[in-house]
Amino acid sequence: MDLLNSFLNKLKLESTKKQELSKNSQVLYFENGQLCKVTPEETEYTYNARFINSDGKLYDLHNINDIDKLPIPSFLRCDIFNGYGITGSLDYFLKMKASLLRTNGLVNESDHLYRRLYLFMAASNNWFLEEDYLYYCKVLLQELRLEEAESEELKIKSYLTQHGIVKDLSLEIANQTIKNCKKHNTDLVQMSAHCSCCEICNKLQGRVYSLSGSSKIFPKLPEVILQTGKVHDGCRHTIAPFFIEYSNTIADKFGNNVDAIQASTRPYIDDRTEEEKRNYILYTEDKKKRDTQMRDRKEYYRIVHALPDDAPKSFSAYRRMKRTKTKNFLLLMEKANDFGIKITYDD
Repeated sequence: MDLLNSFLNKLKLESTKKQELSKNSQVLYFENGQLCKVTPEETEYTYNARFINSDGKLYDLHNINDIDKLPIPSFLRCDIFNGYGITGSLDYFLKMKASLLRTNGLVNESDHLYRRLYLFMAASNNWFLEEDYLYYCKVLLQELRLEEAESEELKIKSYLTQHGIVKDLSLEIANQTIKNCKKHNTDLVQMSAHCSCCEICNKLQGRVYSLSGSSKIFPKLPEVILQTGKVHDGCRHTIAPFFIEYSNTIADKFGNNVDAIQASTRPYIDDRTEEEKRNYILYTEDKKKRDTQMRDRKEYYRIVHALPDDAPKSFSAYRRMKRTKTKNFLLLMEKANDFGIKITYDD
């Protein structure tokens, strides 16, 4: 009984101390995962805030127990993020806060926040990429905490796969669009348009399509989009409901409003300029570079951990050695292989 009373008194003292500290500090108020108020009112929203009030309860983000107890909110949308945009979403704030805690030397607190961050990101449905979820793993790699990095990556990827969170959202978005079309009694959808896409997408984009194929004016939506929500892997185009009774125009790839019928019945030809073709090539090359960089980063920090005396002084130096295949790099590659570190080259 004495132990229970002691524990309850300790909780009461911690709560009182937290309330007193917060009186002289900025407090961010979140409701359903969205920032709705900042106190004192004359202060500006900052990621440095130590205290947040989430759905009526105060939390100290310098306190590990509070970080571990911070509940995952419902993330209901209201008033277009209450004027704060995506930066006012609790998951986005916590992502920035975890980084600031580390910068300010509160590494343990930062770790606790990072270890739960993916749960908030997943619940918010803000369409993060897998690399966003795995950012903490990158931090751990840089700190040579390799086993933790691999463990966190496995945990996060397993969760994302199990819950179907990180996936190609194209089909999900397309299916939602089709539901909205049925709800508002339209059989028509418009396909987005932008410059610097591939040859196939360029022929199809910026048109109005019929979902059923029953229209005598507009072509039927390609079956590949109905089945996958996209034209091909990596496709960035989307479809949205179209109401011919309200508008007879559609945006072309330059952002100009053009006649919807003329645009939709134009010839299926690749009319990209040479600049558009170059820009598309640059886009695909940039994506490949980002994927390659992450792979090389994992190699480098594993080498630093296993062979600290042989590893290059920086990640950029490692990439230069690898790119030019210097004699020193080939020797390093052999040593790394002895430690079970496989170095991969691009084809």
